[in-house]
Amino acid sequence: MRSFSKRRKYRRLARKVVAAVTVSAALTLAGGAQAVVGGAIPLPAPPWNARISLNAQLDCSGALIAQQWVLTAAHCVDQTNEKKCTIGSQYKPTAFSISVGKLNSSDPEFTSGVDRVVPQAVLWTGSCSVSGFGLINDLALLHLTTPAPTSLAPLPLRFSTSAVPNGSPVTLDGWSRSSTLYATQQGDYTLRDSCFNNGQDCYITSATATSYPDHGDSGGPWISFIRGGWIEIGPETGSLGTTEYGPSALGYLSWIRSKVGTDSQGRPILPAVGSDTIVRDEASGASWLVESDGFRHWIPTGGDYLCFTNQGKSVRNMTIFEAKSIPEDYYDHATCTPPPAPQLWWEQETPNHPVNTFLNYHNASGTGTPIAAGQWIQVSCKVYDPYIASVNPDGYWYRIASSPWNNAYYSPANTFMNGDPYGGPYTHNTDFAVPNC
Repeated sequence: MRSFSKRRKYRRLARKVVAAVTVSAALTLAGGAQAVVGGAIPLPAPPWNARISLNAQLDCSGALIAQQWVLTAAHCVDQTNEKKCTIGSQYKPTAFSISVGKLNSSDPEFTSGVDRVVPQAVLWTGSCSVSGFGLINDLALLHLTTPAPTSLAPLPLRFSTSAVPNGSPVTLDGWSRSSTLYATQQGDYTLRDSCFNNGQDCYITSATATSYPDHGDSGGPWISFIRGGWIEIGPETGSLGTTEYGPSALGYLSWIRSKVGTDSQGRPILPAVGSDTIVRDEASGASWLVESDGFRHWIPTGGDYLCFTNQGKSVRNMTIFEAKSIPEDYYDHATCTPPPAPQLWWEQETPNHPVNTFLNYHNASGTGTPIAAGQWIQVSCKVYDPYIASVNPDGYWYRIASSPWNNAYYSPANTFMNGDPYGGPYTHNTDFAVPNC
């Protein structure tokens, strides 16, 4: 069983070995010889997991959240002194290298340098004592010199409290002291929103937990499996007693989006997409409908896509990485049922004479093709406008649905049979079963 100190512990890899100390001693570093002690190897390799090295030595963990951006902890990129509670100078971007999508440090996957480091303004809160909460604002963004290949994918960030509810089971992926990626065991931790009232999320240890983070797991993503995919709650900072915690990705989402910025075409790299919007990968044409729950729902066929666009849903073209930064509901696809065809009514022109059709029924202008004497046509609705004297006493016009009029032309209702016998008598000036337009 894990033994916890009551002091804050940070998960950055120690630069020297520290002996175990008692609960009443100064700030301690957790022991252990492998990543996420007691953890399991996540299979298959998460396509977003990041191994962060500083001067060719393992430093921290992180997650790919966009094609050229990794999210980690801010204390991974500066010389934070956890004993003195001070923030040191920031390391140069060229000191870092990042490997993404590996299970083992020797796997032939993707590795990139870093050309930009964007940390939050890290603060110590409370006193540097047993009751202190430790670091807040502890997150940083690392910009990769080389875009990640499309064989990898970003880890979507939690965008609302309903997307990943409070109390959801969570796990942490981290590299720690090992050359292999490990994750905490399922069921060992659950999410607690906004703990400590300072923008942190907490991860509560169960009474039967057998796994826990170690040095080098700082910045690793706390994740929850939602609707068939993983969503990041936020990066790991460390522990306070038996509680792990770190900055809330949801709480800092606006800051993250602003720092990540836009692509070469001026589109947000981490798009905020409204409900009933189609997001489309401009390279493959694959499309998803973002519904009111905020999740992407795959549009499986071209017919569904055309149906949605015919209903007026807007389309946003983007890269596949930009689309995949929006969490997907893998269990519920977006299929479209076309609205039923509007009901039409058959009406017959009187046998005595043809009748004219008009674009503008109010003043009988814009003459169209006449309707022949005795011809059957379909009408979609009727409109009341008695301005032209000859349409009275009822004052109605039919909108003609049949070709070549195609719902663009109107004709006086009182020139049709309206259910009367073909040879008369003619007693109905309007068929009132036809609905109003």
